[in-house]
Amino acid sequence: MRKPDVLIFLSLLAIIGSAVTSIAAEERRDPTVLASEASIR
Repeated sequence: MRKPDVLIFLSLLAIIGSAVTSIAAEERRDPTVLASEASIR
């Protein structure tokens, strides 16, 4: 592969990785917030 192809590939990997981690973090955050609210009440 030429260098521009490698740069595009790496940038795509970074974008996809960040999107997946942000989605997973949001899904993981909801149950903990609900559990903490229930425990406070």
